[in-house]
Amino acid sequence: MDDYRPLGPDSYRPIFFKNQRATVSNSRLRLVKNCFDFPNPTSEVSQTLLALIPKSHEPFLISQLRPVALCNVSYKIVTEVISQRQWRISIGT
Repeated sequence: MDDYRPLGPDSYRPIFFKNQRATVSNSRLRLVKNCFDFPNPTSEVSQTLLALIPKSHEPFLISQLRPVALCNVSYKIVTEVISQRQWRISIGT
C-alpha cells in the first residue's frame, strides 16, 4: 500500500502502521485472525467511505464522476491475505 493513501474510516494512513509496527503488529494480527475465525459482515473492519470525484469542472451526469472507495487499512490487509491464499490455491502450492 502507498504510505500516504487518503484516510479511510479508521482515520489512519498505512505509514502509521509501518512506523508503529512493533506497537500495533500483535493487535493487527489478532484482528486479521478474528476476521477468519469469526466472520461478521457488520464488522467495523469492512466499513468503507465512498466519494465521488468530479472529472469535469461542473459535472451534471453520473458519467462525469469518478467513484473512489476509501477502505480502512485493516480491510486492505484482510483482502490481501484472501487474495494471496486464492493465488496460492490457483497455482497449486
